[in-house]
Amino acid sequence: MGHIRTVILAIVLSITGLLGTAPTAEASPACSISACARTRAIPTPQSYFETLSQRFDRDASSSTDAVVQWTLTGAEGGSWYAVIAGEQLTVRAGEASNADLTITMDATDYVAMVNQEVNGKLMFMTGRGKAEGSIPLAMKLNRIFPLD
Repeated sequence: MGHIRTVILAIVLSITGLLGTAPTAEASPACSISACARTRAIPTPQSYFETLSQRFDRDASSSTDAVVQWTLTGAEGGSWYAVIAGEQLTVRAGEASNADLTITMDATDYVAMVNQEVNGKLMFMTGRGKAEGSIPLAMKLNRIFPLD
């Protein structure tokens, strides 16, 4: 049942555009935080979460009260969570005790996915990424945290 839910969530995320399929930018290890947010070249998970508030779309989040947890494994992995309370965002390192949506993936795979260097749908459908929790929230993430 869990695998079926993951596949369904991956399909929904793909349809809504969160899990892009075409490469659009090359990652640059020397990318500054502000340049990363502008160019879509996110070099590390840390830089992704440091720039999350710069990409936060208050209009898209105005009716959202939720906690999103990311658990990224591997050498540059870690745990981060975002508390979305209407038009307010708080991003912290660590584990949230009450996540509405949890995304688990290898850190290198996650960075490649957000940079659209790999097919996100395939990552989730093959089990290299897992999403558990609120499907409606997952569908809104690409609008709440756009990379454009």
